[in-house]
This record gives sequence, structure tokens and C-alpha cells, in this order.
Amino acid sequence: MVLVLLRRVLPAGLLLASLTWLACSPDSDIAGPTSVGEPNLAVTAGETHSWTTESGVTVTMRTLGALVGDGKSLAFGINDNDVVVGQAEGPDYSVAFQWTLAGGMTRIGVDGDGWTFTVADDINKNGVIVGSGLYLKEFGVGFRWDGESMQPLYSGADGPADPEVAYYDNTALGNRRNRGVLEAVVWESNSSEADPVFGSGERIHDANDNGDLVGVADHRAFMWMNYPSHLGEETQIAFDQLSNTLQGSAEGVNSHTQVVGYMWSPSDNRAFIWEKGTPTTGLPGLGGDHPTKALDINDHELIVGESVPTPDGKAHAVVWICREPVDLHPPEEVYANLKSSTANAINNNGLMTGIIYTWDRHSSAVVWTLGDGSGAGSCEPPTPEQQLDELKGEISNLADSGALSDDEANSMTKKVDNALKKIGQGKTGSAINKLSALINQINEFASSGNLTPDRNLTPDQAEPLLELAQGAIDGLRGG
Repeated sequence: MVLVLLRRVLPAGLLLASLTWLACSPDSDIAGPTSVGEPNLAVTAGETHSWTTESGVTVTMRTLGALVGDGKSLAFGINDNDVVVGQAEGPDYSVAFQWTLAGGMTRIGVDGDGWTFTVADDINKNGVIVGSGLYLKEFGVGFRWDGESMQPLYSGADGPADPEVAYYDNTALGNRRNRGVLEAVVWESNSSEADPVFGSGERIHDANDNGDLVGVADHRAFMWMNYPSHLGEETQIAFDQLSNTLQGSAEGVNSHTQVVGYMWSPSDNRAFIWEKGTPTTGLPGLGGDHPTKALDINDHELIVGESVPTPDGKAHAVVWICREPVDLHPPEEVYANLKSSTANAINNNGLMTGIIYTWDRHSSAVVWTLGDGSGAGSCEPPTPEQQLDELKGEISNLADSGALSDDEANSMTKKVDNALKKIGQGKTGSAINKLSALINQINEFASSGNLTPDRNLTPDQAEPLLELAQGAIDGLRGG
């Protein structure tokens, strides 16, 4: 099934697999709680690794490098301009960074601005970044970076501020701890003070440009619609729990109001997706029923997060393509000594970002791309015509390999062409009859009892032909 779903996307060119990765800028200014060397320090360049997964998908992973030497880095957010944000760490510093293809990794903030131990969580389409850190020795202050200055964002309570979302209008959305209780808050674009949004016990994790905010309320995955009004029960949705789970958290929402996150029991995490008019649906993992988390979704319904492939294994970064998981964790022969990985965010160009961890406790921010780089892809089902065109290509390939004789291939192709002709004439029933006859023919050719030196199509070779023919029939029937 994974191969069938991938076939829907990859021929159209899924995402941005082959970028010309440029060298990182050598003039980044770094500072932590104290100076960490010369005022201008070289940025460590990253490495690129590519491989093909068991699903047949090409994955390219680029490590984003470090600000100083062999320092660590972690990536948490990305916008549609392919700017990644996160945190860079070393023995004497821990600072928020932004990374671009052309400019490499640079510090957010400047020396002497009063900020130390900063981390960037999100960036919007305007390039405004939100995060938190230590400001003038005060712990737990949020910030909003506009490219020139770091505006402090205060919690207005006895606990720290934690901005998590750079909203499209430069408002910061996030959370604070007030008398030991978490609550969702907003920092308006012209304000440094937090205002409660909903009430005690709520948390905000993501928002789209349509006013849909997602997070947690009463320990359940939750969505508030029509922000900033969000009035009335019809605009507040608590997602139904997956079976055998007790609590949940909504982590991402796209412009189509598709929501992803995870729900959990004391012993397990289970990724989910929700959309209007459907119940909460679990997402499969790399290892069956082993733990999964969905952390972000783009407008093409590509979902990223993590999945544990074995009962006693470590998490692997994963992307769900048409709701089927593809492993982003590089194999041992590609990247040795790797312990675990997670994908935290994805943009509408298909660029994914996250973190890889080695067994010696080193972490590196990374970006992943998939496919051949010729398009963004989506999970919209292919049309019957598209599936039949692909079916003709599969028949031609089997003929070239000798699995089908020329006569067999010509006979099958003729049925496909006749079906396409009937579709063009609006004669859906006749097209279905032609394709049903084709399915019978494929089954006959693949029957082990009918194998001859001139007829050696195997059941495995026949499977994609049958799936494409049946998919076209289902599409013609409106299924």
C-alpha cells in the first residue's frame, strides 16, 4: 500500500530533493553568557547525505552545522521562505539561530543586547521570530525578533513566558505558568505584556492564518476557531480520543484546518489527524503499534513527526505521505553512530526540519527533502486518466523486461486505450467494462498455472497493474 500511495505523488515530483547547497557564511557573530572567542567566528559547514528508503523514496538530509567548532544545534521551526530557526549550543553559549540556504547559520540577536541562553521556536512568513531566554539575568522571558532587535515578552505572572507561535500579523501566541498552572496567552504586536486568551489549563502549540489555534485544553487535544473572537461552543472543538488513550495534544494545523498531534496512555503515544466531518484518525507507525507522534502538517497534507520502529528502539524522524509513514532516519551505512531523530516542522515547499542525536550525545539540526525536486506534490487522489496513463507505462516496462510478450502487452494496452476513449466520450460504464476485462486478463497472465516460457508475469509484477486498473474503476464510480 505504501508503494501505491507514493506512486500517486512521486511521479509528479514530490518536494525539493536536489538543492545546490551553498557554503555557510563565515562572518557570524556569536555570544553567550560570556564571550566565546574572537568577535567573528567561522560557521561550521554541514554535510549532505542521500539514500533510498524501503518504500522507494529518495531522501536527502543536510546537517545545518554549528556556530562554533563542533557545537550542537537543534531545529524547531521553518517558514515558507525556507528559513529554519532553533538553538545552537557549545561549552560556553546557548543561543537562538536562524539558517538559510544562502547565508548558513547565524545568531539571532547581537552582542551586548542583554540576552543569553536563548532558543527560537517559530518564524512567520514576515521573518518575525519568537522564542525565549534569559534577559538581563531574568529567567523565562520571551522574545520577538524582527530582524533588528529583540523585544522582550513578559509573562505578567510568577512563572516563565513561552511564546510558541509567530502569528501572521506578528502577534506572538504561547503559554505561561501562573501560580503553577499553565495558561494560553497572547502578546499583541505592539505589546510586551501577556494577556490570557482562554483560561487556566489551556496551551497553544500552533495556528494557521485563518484564526484556527490548536493545543491542549482539559488534558485533551483541542482547537479554538475564529481567533480572536473564538466565541461559542461551535468554535471550540475537543478531539475525540483514539481508543485506549487518555489524554492528547494538538501540535499542528494547516490552512485547510487539518489538525495533527498525538494522544497517549501511560505506556504509549499515538499520532492522529483530524479534519472537518471526520472522526479523529490514528496514523500508522513504522513499527505497527509502537509509539508515534505527529508534530506538524503542511497544506499538501504532508505530516512530520517521529515513530519508533521496534519495541525497544529509539525514535525515528518520519514523514507521512498520504497518511503512510516514510522513514527519514538515515541507515547505518549512510550516517553511523546515530541514536534517534525527530522531524519538528515542515513548510509548504516540502522542506522538513528537525534534529538527529548520536550515541555520544551530540545533536545536529537538519533539513530533509524528498523525491526528484520537480514539484511540491500532494495527496489528492489521481484521476482515472492519470492512473491509466501510468498503467500504460507499467505495461511497457514489463514488456521491455520480458515479463510480458509483445502480443500480451499490445493486447493490454489496447484495452487501456479503449477505456480512455470511452472516458473521453463520457461513456463511464463502457470504460469500466473494458477495465474489468483487463483485470481478468492480468490475473490470467499472472496465474501460476498458466506460466509458460512466453508468459512469465509474476503475481508481484501484476500487483501494481491491478491496483492502477482498480483505482481507475473506483474513480469512475466516484469512490
